Formats: sequence, C-alpha cells, structure tokens
Amino acid sequence: MRLVSYSIVQGVAASADFVFFLFMVTLILIEPKIANVTAKLFGAGLAFFGLRYWVFKNDVTNTFKDQLLKYVVSLPLNIVISTAILALLLSSGVLVVFAKILTDIITFIIFFALNKYLIFK
Repeated sequence: MRLVSYSIVQGVAASADFVFFLFMVTLILIEPKIANVTAKLFGAGLAFFGLRYWVFKNDVTNTFKDQLLKYVVSLPLNIVISTAILALLLSSGVLVVFAKILTDIITFIIFFALNKYLIFK
C-alpha cells in the first residue's frame, strides 16, 4: 500500500513538475536544464507535504522541522542526479519530452528508498 500511495503523491508532483517544465521550455523558451531545476523545486514542494501527511504519516517519529531539513538537504542530490541524467539523455539525441519522462522514472526509483528509510523514518 505504501508504494501505491507514494506513487500517487509522486505522480501528482511529477505531473506538476512536467507541466511546469514544458511550459518553461516551450512557451518561455528556457534552456531545459534550467527549467528542470526550477520544475523540480516546484514538484518537490508538493511532494514533501503529500509524503509527510499521507504516505509516511504513521512513521512520523521526527518533527516536521527535522523532516523538512532532511528533505531540503536531499533536494540538491535529486536535482543534480536528475539534471545529469537529463543532460546525458539529451546529448544522446533523446527528444526532450522523452528524456524528461525517463529521468523522472529513474529518480522516482532512487528516491523512494531515500524517502522511506532516511527522511520519513
């Protein structure tokens, strides 16, 4: 059940991230790597509250402040990894939309474990 609720929260956050990313890349013409960082921050804000108050609500042993601090500290790692994967895919000729989707799938898998075992434990 936890993986399902995590998937829902991350799906909503990733959708918001993706729509914001596309808006910046296609309408505002922001460079994809910069748009990725901005969109990731937006999606991360949504994800934190969903993870804290729904997915891991029964596991909350740390205070809101402690979890927020851990989450904020983990964001640069998420952004660096996702931006590096995105850059690698783009340099390999993958279309920007598909590169973004693949990047989000890969980081979803990596950061489920981080969220479950380190941040919201």
